[in-house]
Amino acid sequence: MKFNKIQLFIAIISLIPSMAFSTEPPHLSKVIEYLKIVGYEELIKDTYFDCISQSKDMAPDNKKIISRSISLLEKEKNLKPGSLIIDKQNFDSLIKKLESQYNNYVKESCGITKQMHQLKIIAYEYAKHVNNEDMEAILAFAKSPAGKKDIKATKIGITKAYKIIWEAKKEKQLIANNALNERQLKTIAEYLVITKK
Repeated sequence: MKFNKIQLFIAIISLIPSMAFSTEPPHLSKVIEYLKIVGYEELIKDTYFDCISQSKDMAPDNKKIISRSISLLEKEKNLKPGSLIIDKQNFDSLIKKLESQYNNYVKESCGITKQMHQLKIIAYEYAKHVNNEDMEAILAFAKSPAGKKDIKATKIGITKAYKIIWEAKKEKQLIANNALNERQLKTIAEYLVITKK
């Protein structure tokens, strides 16, 4: 199904970051009502929670990270394998710190997505391109049988579009993951002690 101009506008404007607005358009409430009817409020929440859920599913194995990091640090320092160890008393503390770093990373990463999809931001931008009469006609159509059918088809189209956007985001996600790995490596290094081998 081809998107009309309004539907394409909603999909594209959702990628614009948060911005300030000086005056509130008189028909803003009608725009928000329309965006809620088409399911944009649910889409915002779903996108945010999907991001949280997917990130948690991809949570790293911290024990493997620690083991791999120790090996890398031993090579860096020209030490024999087994030269670096972590005090058993500090091991649990380190695991908790790594988990905390990852959870903060997830919140920051998904928080950007949440901010970019705030309903009112989209409504303000949308309202610039329509007037009150337009919104009355749009709402009347949205509530009609044909409008409901159109909304259902649009939701399917937008959902598929978000999957494409998510795929495109993977490269940036990899860069962010590498930055996280560097932070974790530094954290692990703080817990290591050299044995008397």
